[in-house]
Amino acid sequence: MAFRPDGKVLASVSADRTLKLWEVATGKRLDTRPEPVKDLYGLAWSPDGSRVAAGGVDIASASGG
Repeated sequence: MAFRPDGKVLASVSADRTLKLWEVATGKRLDTRPEPVKDLYGLAWSPDGSRVAAGGVDIASASGG
């Protein structure tokens, strides 16, 4: 999980291969985005909070098979 720099939005990744954005004040889900990798491990916001990146591993792609 990672908070946007202003603290108003939380980004999380899930076992269902999605990145979700949450409004901290209300707990409301703002957005759900599918991610193309098997296992998501990290999140980072840009310094200005305009972008969030998710990183992970897709074992089949990494091994060439």
